[in-house]
Amino acid sequence: EGSGVAGHRASRLPRVTRKNTDIMGENKLFVGSLPTDISREDLQTVFSTYGEVRDIHVITGDRIRSQTGQACAFVMYDNRQACQTAIQALNGVYKIRETEQNAITVSWARPSNKGGKDGGKDGGKGGWGGG
Repeated sequence: EGSGVAGHRASRLPRVTRKNTDIMGENKLFVGSLPTDISREDLQTVFSTYGEVRDIHVITGDRIRSQTGQACAFVMYDNRQACQTAIQALNGVYKIRETEQNAITVSWARPSNKGGKDGGKDGGKGGWGGG
């Protein structure tokens, strides 16, 4: 009889594990095709329309690694629904400024489990993953 209880608990583990991924940064978006002079305030204004923004991390200047030379950012929301709404509303459609040639790209940020992108080339600093 005791093994039935243990078996029951084991069958519930995957559900708990999936919930834990939300805590570990699943509510993070990668935002690309941004102008190099973009500010956190600019992004806060746009992204707060879709939900409670927890944090914004803008990557500009020397840290830009994109081939286009444009800036990028990470936006973290309190919940997954806000992320999905922002992606649907903004990705490939919204221009930060009317003078910009391209619309911004908004997608789910990739998890950073191995010390940063490019196999830890940046020494794992920042822990923002994404690009």
